[in-house]
Amino acid sequence: MTRAHFLRLFALAVVLGVFDCKKKSMELVPTRRDAPIEPPHRPIAEALLKGGNMDVYLDPRLEGAKVPPQFRKNTRLILKVGYKMPVPIPDLKVTDTGISGTLSFNREPFFCDVPWSTVFALVGDDGRGMVWHELTPLELRDAAAKRLAEEKKD
Repeated sequence: MTRAHFLRLFALAVVLGVFDCKKKSMELVPTRRDAPIEPPHRPIAEALLKGGNMDVYLDPRLEGAKVPPQFRKNTRLILKVGYKMPVPIPDLKVTDTGISGTLSFNREPFFCDVPWSTVFALVGDDGRGMVWHELTPLELRDAAAKRLAEEKKD
């Protein structure tokens, strides 16, 4: 994840109330992944795709995420999807349960099937998006909390 992506996601997290900038310490607790997630991913994904392409931030280690094997042990994976990509994704589907389509990895096609339960953020090309705190990997939440604490010291 580039610094710009991190800052964009972090800003979304602050705006959405995921992180309280006034606190000196944060308690980040894991939540159940089988609980209903609000707001649902699908309408947000559809709205972002109307405006162009979208970055899908997911935890590829979780059950159900069908991604290339070389990425399955990563803490996060960012997939770029859209209806007007330079390499078209003609089978791109957004459903109530997830997003799927044949993506290109080093010019090699791979059918990805990503359940919403593995997706912790969606960000459009224009910077708009959504972060689901309860789905964000603990490692990333801890890193963001540490970075925030360091920035508050300055």
